[in-house]
Amino acid sequence: MYFCAVQVCTHILRPRRNGGSDPKAFLLLACLPVVSSLVSVAVIYTGLTTKLETFTEILLAVSVVFLLAANILVLIVYDMIQNMHEENLAMQLAAVHDRADLEFYKMMQQSQADQRILIHDIKRHLSAISSLTEAGETDRVRQYIAEVEAQPGMQKMPRYCENNLLNVILARYSKVCAEERIAFSVDIRAKTLSTLNDFELTTIFDNLLSNAAESAKASEKREIDVAVFARPEQNKDVISVVNSCDTPPKGDGKGVFRTSKSGEEHGYGLQSIQRVVRQKGGSFHAFYEDKKRKFYVIIEI
Repeated sequence: MYFCAVQVCTHILRPRRNGGSDPKAFLLLACLPVVSSLVSVAVIYTGLTTKLETFTEILLAVSVVFLLAANILVLIVYDMIQNMHEENLAMQLAAVHDRADLEFYKMMQQSQADQRILIHDIKRHLSAISSLTEAGETDRVRQYIAEVEAQPGMQKMPRYCENNLLNVILARYSKVCAEERIAFSVDIRAKTLSTLNDFELTTIFDNLLSNAAESAKASEKREIDVAVFARPEQNKDVISVVNSCDTPPKGDGKGVFRTSKSGEEHGYGLQSIQRVVRQKGGSFHAFYEDKKRKFYVIIEI
């Protein structure tokens, strides 16, 4: 009878699309039919070795049946919760993807609008430059040209990779780095990161770049290097984020790093990243190099 419960448990705790069932939940629910089976064996043994009244035997048999039904009910409810969780996650991923596309196209439209404004005024700019040149004011010509080049319409829409969401994230931190005068270098090779969904990309890169920008802003060199490349022989991609860091972070041996100025919550971003990496069967390495005063995060996924 409890073979059926075990079969139901095996079906319900099958691997999920979002990375599998929670190991703690699996162990907890796996114990349920085992404990129930032991109780049933004890009841049956008692009934076979002890003379009981008919009513008592019927009562024990009904109890065993209800125990089985309770097992199946709990597992069915768990399965429903898991399915609802998957549907909710799928909706969240779709929403993230739609917002990324919308934000990306808004950025493109804004870039095109800036270019149209600049083109509309280009004749006036050329006339002003011509007048300054004729007057022999070379320094003012150079300064004027530099000011025109700095206009938003002269800036190209950054496109670092094939993924719109990742482009939006990188473009956002590129702007942050430009405002904070942080050198921001990105090298993302083609046909990488295809195994990561939008939720996982956001968790990894948004947390990594947020921590990197915070650290680099407080450093002397002020630089961030982002690289992604493939390792075909291992069928994995490597994500590398290196940032300048003057204050050595304190590690707890579990991937949480805090600087002396950090609050208690600082470092949890790396834990979120590690959770995704574990679910994808990858590896996470973070370390600080004193001589170069840089903090490294290397992810194989």
